[in-house]
Amino acid sequence: MLSACGEGNDDNTQPAPSDKPPVVVPPDTSEPLTPLEPSTPIKPSEPLTPLEPSTPIKPSEPLTPLEPSTPIKPSEPLTPLEPSAPIKPSKPLTPLEPSTPIKYPEPQKDRADYYQLGFFDYDGAGETREIRSDLLGSFQAMIQFGQNHTVDPQGNEAKNMPRLTAEKEALLLVTPTLEMGAINQLIAEIYQDGLLLRRVNLDDPTNIPPSDQNNSDDRPRVAYSKRAWSTKLNWNEVQSGLKIRIVDEQNRSGELLENKIDFAAPGELVLTNIRLGLLSPVTVNNNGHYMLLQPEKAGADYFQTIPAAKMTVAKYDDVVLDRVMVANGTIYDTASGSSSDGSVYRGDMRENTGKSTFGVGINLANWGVTSASMLSQEQPQLTQNVNAHHARGKYANGTFNHGLSGGNGMLTLIDSVGNEFSHEIGHHYGLGHYPGKVGDKKFWSEHHADSGWGYMPLRNRMRGNFEWWRKDVGAGTEDSPTFLGQYSYGRDAMSGGSNNSDISRYTHYTGYSTKAKIQPAFDRYMFASDSPTGYKKWNSDLQRMQIAQPKVPRSNNVWYNSADGNYLRPRLQGVPVYTILGGYDPVTQKGIIYPAARGNWGNVFDLPAANTSADVASCWLTVTYSNNMVNNIALAPHRMNGNSNANKFHVNLAISKNPNKVDLYCKKANDAQVLLSSTAIGPYSDPIKPAVTFGKEHGFSALRKIELPLLEQQLIDQSANSTINLDAEGELIYHSYKGDRDALSQALSPLAFQVLERYEQQQQTMHRLNRWVDVYRDDLIDGGPEVITAFHKFVNELELQDDQPLANVSPLMNGNNCLKVETLEDGKLNAFISGPSACTGDDSEQWIQDSKGRIHNKMAPDQCLMPQGGNVINLAPCDDQASSQVWQMDVSANAIKQGNQCFDLENGYMSNNRARLIRYSCTGGGNQRWTMLTQNSSLILSSAGKNLPLIVDSMQKQAVTTDTMQMQLASANSNHQQPSTLAKVSNAISTWFYSLIS
Repeated sequence: MLSACGEGNDDNTQPAPSDKPPVVVPPDTSEPLTPLEPSTPIKPSEPLTPLEPSTPIKPSEPLTPLEPSTPIKPSEPLTPLEPSAPIKPSKPLTPLEPSTPIKYPEPQKDRADYYQLGFFDYDGAGETREIRSDLLGSFQAMIQFGQNHTVDPQGNEAKNMPRLTAEKEALLLVTPTLEMGAINQLIAEIYQDGLLLRRVNLDDPTNIPPSDQNNSDDRPRVAYSKRAWSTKLNWNEVQSGLKIRIVDEQNRSGELLENKIDFAAPGELVLTNIRLGLLSPVTVNNNGHYMLLQPEKAGADYFQTIPAAKMTVAKYDDVVLDRVMVANGTIYDTASGSSSDGSVYRGDMRENTGKSTFGVGINLANWGVTSASMLSQEQPQLTQNVNAHHARGKYANGTFNHGLSGGNGMLTLIDSVGNEFSHEIGHHYGLGHYPGKVGDKKFWSEHHADSGWGYMPLRNRMRGNFEWWRKDVGAGTEDSPTFLGQYSYGRDAMSGGSNNSDISRYTHYTGYSTKAKIQPAFDRYMFASDSPTGYKKWNSDLQRMQIAQPKVPRSNNVWYNSADGNYLRPRLQGVPVYTILGGYDPVTQKGIIYPAARGNWGNVFDLPAANTSADVASCWLTVTYSNNMVNNIALAPHRMNGNSNANKFHVNLAISKNPNKVDLYCKKANDAQVLLSSTAIGPYSDPIKPAVTFGKEHGFSALRKIELPLLEQQLIDQSANSTINLDAEGELIYHSYKGDRDALSQALSPLAFQVLERYEQQQQTMHRLNRWVDVYRDDLIDGGPEVITAFHKFVNELELQDDQPLANVSPLMNGNNCLKVETLEDGKLNAFISGPSACTGDDSEQWIQDSKGRIHNKMAPDQCLMPQGGNVINLAPCDDQASSQVWQMDVSANAIKQGNQCFDLENGYMSNNRARLIRYSCTGGGNQRWTMLTQNSSLILSSAGKNLPLIVDSMQKQAVTTDTMQMQLASANSNHQQPSTLAKVSNAISTWFYSLIS
């Protein structure tokens, strides 16, 4: 058993960065991108088709009626058959006018970002990954499933990867082989035991769930794949009997058969949390005690990192003990404190009370075991139950917080967030430090090209396995590779890892650790109220859950109070309970009952009663209820461990039964019973909050109840605004639940829902504009009159012609100094504070604040100010999800703020007529007083992203009108002979044809 560790971010685990990162030349993956190109609309040859006057030159046409002149000589009717004038490209100029709407129609497909990289599109050598085929039929494609890891249908064990977890929602990923060519549509048919459940259109590769990338530097953005089509599978579809049929628009189809998918057990985790004061007040840590204080957020987050189908997060009220019993039978009080020395890792109360009595005891109570040796921390690990406690104790050498320890069903924590939690519960699963490391080789203890990304269904985002924040990673080595020399891979939670995501606070385990220990740890008995035994177990052969009866083991440390050798069946499962905990010595007949621990999840049993006959030694608890009903509960009548004087006891009582007193008794054979301790229960003025459960039919409903009211408030607050903007949290919440339209409409008020519909309409408008710019980018950059005219027409169609992204532009001045931007030798932009002599008022000194609160530079409007590396503020690509780019204009103080941090002058003075802009605690000093910006409500400014400079530039260019083009064409034609009558008729027909299309 691994019970303690001090391992954190070990320095020797970091890959040595190269000083010369290689230039990345991505392998050619253009083939898979073919379906993404709207090739038909952008072919320049198509608008010219009407210019071919083929009909007039057919001799069968009634040409005679077109000749108005009777005196024409009979020999001349052959002349009209030679349409030499109409087929000259310079003659039929009029029909060119309506070609613009045909040449630049609105695209109907998103275009992949050329500069974006697809993680799984490359193998470990940086070459284009070969796509295997998992389907039987005429359509060939690779299938993957995204849960805590992206895995294959079969063969995962050979790759040191976990299997697909049954009864847990998953992302279906379909990557066609290159031989399938261009694909416009894919449909997935989902079958269960041969019955068609539903048909669903797959999202094309441009709409794959985005990654959790959070770096704002100039390195490429990374998606999981630019070749994979995707859709969500519901939790109750992911089970034995699943068959998937993929069909494309050519009616080619391929099937993934039922016997080609390997499932793992749909494991369940129950995590209880408690804070303990051991002769000391509890430690209050509102940020670090995340799982205890914010179980809806913390539980939902951690659940998405593990191969469990269900997770329950429970909590107890704080418990402060003014008397404590330890294993040798000593009882301490607050005056004396413990006689032992303590530390984060040491202390007799840490071991005997925090870990053994509370940590192990709470678990044993949930399995119907009433007593055990206090010295021993033995527990059967029957189900996947874990207790996390934050304990603080008073010792001979001072008062200490205990933590940084985990294993054997309990976690002793400083913080229940970040890598400490992921790491310590990893010990509970059975993981040691640096799993898979052999000698100095640590390949398996870190992520790599085949260790799996993750899928976070709550946010519909992909969890990358990179250290997004680490720069200058170099080429890497065979042992510690990098992704194309751009990103270093993350480290496992057991290998000095950290949370690298912008939306998760827990560490992404490697596929190796998950396959080796974590997934097997979830193949245990599970509580089941519909089972006559109270339990079920996974049958790996049938790949289904079955009713099962667990047997109690033999033990000298744990008193399994079972008459038939079976674990007791819970009478009540997962209900609010009082857990009665304490210690006693049957020999000295000393004992203590701690204050009842009120918790929101526990199992309650019909426990055997003690034999209190005069000639029998026994110990028991007597419970008195508010209705005066009394029952006794048998405890071990003797010392359970020869090396320990004290036993511990642990019993759950249903709160609903209103117990109000518990007494602890022991008696020796032929002696009178002795009352060792008593405790009164309640009353409580506040109701207990329910435990929260994630997965299966519960989904993430517990968190949704917390988050949707926050979205509601943001929407209501903007009901009067012309442009609706959600902050980073609001957008995250919206994108998490937008797929369930009914739930949104029911959870939001009518006014909030109306504002939401306006927001969605505005977002769709900007999506259409950005898509148009993406597709016709090259032409827009060239700035030809046709594309500019088409652009302005489309802007008008979107009703954005009055949008002014450069309105309210203004300099930012600190006294006579100005904030400006320069271009460095490497081409990067750098913001700095300039002295008055270098302030010229040009575009590099002009700034705009959008309706989200971000500050753009006019010279580079797609760049926004944000803190970077310590407290220095500089430009980075504008990011909707980056709350660090949002600034508040405090007009009363003339300060530009983020919380209690303000714009400031580095070091407080200029050097060589310049200084860096920094963020510093607000003091109201002169270096923090700046001119104010007036927010610009432009939808384009707040939503155009990387396209903003090109859109602004194109909006400033004058559209060429049809009249202008006709005048220019007429002037160009003045030096040419007039077309024949037949040519005029042909031109008229072509003009009519174009007008009809327009």
